[in-house]
Amino acid sequence: MSMREINRAPVNFFEAYKPRASKWTHLLIASLVWSIVGVVLIIRGSFYAVKPYGWIGLLYCTPALILGFVKARWVLDKTAHKIIKRIEARGDHKCIGGFISFKNYLLILAMIFLGITLRKSGFFPAWFVAIVYVAIGAGLLFSSRLIWMKWRLRKKFAS
Repeated sequence: MSMREINRAPVNFFEAYKPRASKWTHLLIASLVWSIVGVVLIIRGSFYAVKPYGWIGLLYCTPALILGFVKARWVLDKTAHKIIKRIEARGDHKCIGGFISFKNYLLILAMIFLGITLRKSGFFPAWFVAIVYVAIGAGLLFSSRLIWMKWRLRKKFAS
């Protein structure tokens, strides 16, 4: 056994088998997550509007869409830019789940908990739940455009 082999530090199992991806894959995953969650929230919110009020309940979704676009421009666009910068700063071959910071993971968990609480508590009428879900979903879907646009730029950098 050579001296180099003896002095080599043991490889951490999790470090060795961590799923890694390029920054373009991270951008694709972030785009898909934001888009899919946005669509799911819009659909669920629309369901909460239609179920008790019939198709007329979709009228509650119209102001929610406008509210979602406003939230996207003032709040979620900033978050999308932060995620893009984080992905770019981390570079290639980083953990596939690391495109979101630990703080943002905690925020996501809090939002999921609040969404479930809002829905299951019974304190809020269905139209209110519909407005919240559709507004957040529309905001996520609209702000995902920034991450999608950055992901599409990969073709320019590949050549």
